[in-house]
Amino acid sequence: MSIGIGDRIKSHFTGKLFKVKLIKNGLAILEQEGGPSQVLTDRANLNLFYERVGDRRGIKELSTFISPDLLNTPKI
Repeated sequence: MSIGIGDRIKSHFTGKLFKVKLIKNGLAILEQEGGPSQVLTDRANLNLFYERVGDRRGIKELSTFISPDLLNTPKI
């Protein structure tokens, strides 16, 4: 299953949890849960090095943080 904006994902290497904040132009920004860390990665790496955990969060929740024109990016 594909990973998209708002998904909670877990790193296969560290076990840390992240939330996908933005996917644009082949890149993804991940924000670590419970920590101040952010990760910038290639969107192809999402399916290789991360797995989706839990239910998908709605894009409406993120709409207050992301400009509307960025919400129309394709999911991988």
